[in-house]
Amino acid sequence: MWQRFLRAEKEIEAELRDVVEESGWGQTIFQSANEMHHNAILREKLIAIQAQGKSDKEWWQQEKASIQSKFMKELDEGEKDPTKSASTLGGDKVGSDEDTVLVESGGPIASGALSTSKGGTSKKRKGGKK
Repeated sequence: MWQRFLRAEKEIEAELRDVVEESGWGQTIFQSANEMHHNAILREKLIAIQAQGKSDKEWWQQEKASIQSKFMKELDEGEKDPTKSASTLGGDKVGSDEDTVLVESGGPIASGALSTSKGGTSKKRKGGKK
């Protein structure tokens, strides 16, 4: 049985070679067939991506509506209890020492620390005569 299958396969290959040799444009046929095959695969992938996009869009619309309703609920609660919203948003807080950022002058750039480092601003000649 296996021998008959192999003989039949060789016979089909021989017929295919004959057709290609007789026509003179076998390379074009195989190239076109290959392009058609890849185009079909690409279309299947595109359809799958588009279908996934629709479901993702529906999910995002639901998520967006959920977030918006939660936000509106928080705003409504803030209007009912003004002390809660002021403390949450920092409304009564004018300023404190905790908010201050201290920056000292004379950092590494001013003291020249970067000029001696590997990636600094050292002045080396590149590619000159020795």
